[in-house]
Amino acid sequence: MSTTTHSLAQSSATLSSPPMTDQPVAIICQGWVLKKRRKRMQGYARRYFTLKSDGDLSYATQPNGNVRDHLVLRLATISSSDRAKEDP
Repeated sequence: MSTTTHSLAQSSATLSSPPMTDQPVAIICQGWVLKKRRKRMQGYARRYFTLKSDGDLSYATQPNGNVRDHLVLRLATISSSDRAKEDP
């Protein structure tokens, strides 16, 4: 399994719901990702993410660290825009 670094602002993906079976949950992909920080001019924070076959995306500050948060991506569409968003 490879580990790569990506910026979410540069990626685009569509995930579909995995089939509902009694099979164990497997790790589809894991690695480092750059997460944009909330406040202006703070840059990006490096997080280690794990995407599982049940659609659960979790992230931590270290590969074996405590999970900081997770998202359920079943039936989600994730995309990015080349143009910058303007803050209100």
